[in-house]
Amino acid sequence: MATVLVADHHPADAEVAAALLTADGYAVRCVGDGAAALALVRRWRPDAVLAEVLLPGGDGLALAARLRRQGIPTVLTSATFVICHPALPFVAKPVDAAALRAELARALAGPSA
Repeated sequence: MATVLVADHHPADAEVAAALLTADGYAVRCVGDGAAALALVRRWRPDAVLAEVLLPGGDGLALAARLRRQGIPTVLTSATFVICHPALPFVAKPVDAAALRAELARALAGPSA
């Protein structure tokens, strides 16, 4: 079973993402800020991370860059920003289940997918 860390300071958004991912068979844990995300990554080493762009305690873009250097794929999400770059998987809020599934699968498949 693949593991996903959801890092989002909006509890309702984190719960929606976690419910979708859990229903798809992922083991999911949620945190509310960048520092907590990094601490949990060190202890738990998830297969992927779903991170809000405007994450307190270290923004989602910086978190994604750091995690990618560690080999952990990261999908960014936001209701405020839209990221259109093939190297940065992104899902707009409110999260669409099909879009989340597709971006997460692409991220987990690796850079050659």
